[in-house]
Amino acid sequence: MDKREMHRSLRQRLRMQGRLPVIVALKVTGLVSGSQPNNEAGREALLADTQERVVSRLIRATGSSREELAIKTFSVTPALAMQIDERELDALLADPAVSHVTEDSPVPPAAGH
Repeated sequence: MDKREMHRSLRQRLRMQGRLPVIVALKVTGLVSGSQPNNEAGREALLADTQERVVSRLIRATGSSREELAIKTFSVTPALAMQIDERELDALLADPAVSHVTEDSPVPPAAGH
């Protein structure tokens, strides 16, 4: 099953809602292999570089602005949070550094705690 098929439900929600908050999981070359930097600063720099390359390619492919995407980056987690439409989803799914995209929806706390 390809990425587009895996994201059918998200695509349907985007068609109904227009824009949705999502988490974009990234494939960070060097963080997965045995050649990863052995210091925290090196890992953070590698992640920041990957995040910036994905955002830059998305903006070039769609003409979207950073403001409308409302991008949030993470310093440890290989992911981005942003607001996207269906056209932007297509561009993200075509990006080789994107593993998958999921809707960023609140999860209620577990009951009984």
